[in-house]
Amino acid sequence: MKNPIIGLAIGTVLCASLVTQAFADHAIRGEIKQSYTLKDGSILYVFKNGKMAKENRYGNPVYLDKGEIVETAEGQKIPVVGNEIARLSLLKLQEHND
Repeated sequence: MKNPIIGLAIGTVLCASLVTQAFADHAIRGEIKQSYTLKDGSILYVFKNGKMAKENRYGNPVYLDKGEIVETAEGQKIPVVGNEIARLSLLKLQEHND
């Protein structure tokens, strides 16, 4: 990089993103039964009651369409059950407030 300040700023943002993701994962772990890394880099969470929620590769909860089928990084196809976007959002919000 030509400008070391820009490189430092980019590095700081990336580190902050990883730390935030680690804290959010801690709150979610107690509520989920299983998680899958999807082909596009997002994560599908399966809660203990069988309902599902999805977060994009940036850590933001995203809407799941009824009847949607997602593909894991390993190629497994999973039909989505439920759309727990509010539940996932609440868990992430609670973790950030702790």
